[in-house]
Amino acid sequence: MGQQLPSSPVNDHLKELGSFGPLKRSRVMSRLLDYLVKQSLAGRGETVSQYLIGSELLGFGGGFDPETNPIVRVQVGRLRGALRDYYAGPGSGQPIRFTIPQGSYALRIEHNETKPPKPKPRIAALPCLALVEFRGIGLRDPWDLLPAVFAEELSVALGRMPDLRILGPLARARLEARNLDPECLTSQYPCDYVLDGSIQRNGANGVLRVRLLDALTGVQIWSGKYHFGGDIQCNLAGFESELMGRLAHEIGAEFGVLPQHHSSLARVGNAAKPTVYGAVLLGRRYLLDLTIESLRRALKALNEAVVLYPDEAMPHATLAMLLASVGYEPRWRGVIPRQEITRLATRARKLDPDCPWAINALAMAAILECRDDQIEQLARQMMGDLKMPAILGGSMGLWMVYRKVLREDGLEWIERACADNPHFPTVLRLGPCLKSVEEGDHVTALLELDGYGISHGWCDPLLRAAIFAMQGNARKARRYWKITLGKDPGISKYGLARAGLFWHEDYLARIRESLEAAGIIVVKSPRDCPFF
Repeated sequence: MGQQLPSSPVNDHLKELGSFGPLKRSRVMSRLLDYLVKQSLAGRGETVSQYLIGSELLGFGGGFDPETNPIVRVQVGRLRGALRDYYAGPGSGQPIRFTIPQGSYALRIEHNETKPPKPKPRIAALPCLALVEFRGIGLRDPWDLLPAVFAEELSVALGRMPDLRILGPLARARLEARNLDPECLTSQYPCDYVLDGSIQRNGANGVLRVRLLDALTGVQIWSGKYHFGGDIQCNLAGFESELMGRLAHEIGAEFGVLPQHHSSLARVGNAAKPTVYGAVLLGRRYLLDLTIESLRRALKALNEAVVLYPDEAMPHATLAMLLASVGYEPRWRGVIPRQEITRLATRARKLDPDCPWAINALAMAAILECRDDQIEQLARQMMGDLKMPAILGGSMGLWMVYRKVLREDGLEWIERACADNPHFPTVLRLGPCLKSVEEGDHVTALLELDGYGISHGWCDPLLRAAIFAMQGNARKARRYWKITLGKDPGISKYGLARAGLFWHEDYLARIRESLEAAGIIVVKSPRDCPFF
């Protein structure tokens, strides 16, 4: 136990903590914190157990069985997360710190020697460029995804221009479905410039057209046309540098520095072997459609690219992310290669420390290895980066919320990513949804899920089933549980951990508890499950 402090400042600190949002809204958590503090001050902290909390504090009496009733584990886990959030945010400068070590029910009272963090500098008002996904013409599988991936990489490159803010890439199909012309984006999104174009393939040749528009008037400021011979994807990645220079000239912005991983995408090897861009594109296709055929093609190409280009970050990072993703893919029957994922992600980060895909891959590897401390370390390294690409900030924010690591910062990153890149606000809404579920705000949680639009996912119906069960609507809970089983039949056999590899155990316990209360039995962890 940490150094024992006088009871008066401890009680004052306990009172201050009571005004913190999660504790203020939860009477159970507030009572639990008060109970644990009193036990610690009385020298009985190490004797606190699940049974004592359940029988004495929660009123279950002598018949309480912690083996069959997880309520104490769930509530202590929630309190542990609330304390972590408080000291990472509004309580960072407090002289006293309450902690509950993982796996323990004894509260520790310690000196907090952490200096208050310096306030984050505000981003000055910058001109905003909306990047619209290029139109694909004559592109066949797998190159039909080329415009989306090209726009995504272009947004990362342009996002490093210090005098420009990037909105996008905006999905062209989504804009057209809403009858929103790229030249009239200001009616929906505040921006100053619009950049769009097309990628066309005619036999062995390719043409890339690009134009820069004034968003307020729709007047074309500049347009360019570039011809490519041979395989079109061999040349596109080297185009970003020229385009950035041209935009800097037209807009009057500073050029910035092109991220290292962009030059690697243009590497061309033997014509019979995959290029870096080609292998990465196949990996991205699998991450979008999750089909077995895409998985086979991507694994073959990426494994070859890792051997052909041992000093390039992108193949290593993409292969690590793909292998981490199949870990929770319902149809995957293999053993998750955790050590290989960690090796690939570490190698990618070493080759290019600023590559967003390498950072994301390392975060996914840390989750698989249950290294929340490494996720926190990565997050703290990124906190000073005001030009963080939206796709990196949003993804990292989601991992932080899932694992309850610097969660308030994670939620802030998610909100910023959804504002800066309306192309992918879908899966990110799961983060705020889980926070609302934890706080008991089921209406807001369902509203957050309404923004989640991944048709192949199991997360949406699973959470809806749990929320309706918490509301006492067993009929709707069973309905959405059947949809969840349709997405992943293995959940009924292997348990929720099959579907929640990246989720915090507190979330899974809460979902399991609510479903069981609605009469839906969830298997926990049978021996034959390959993920335990």
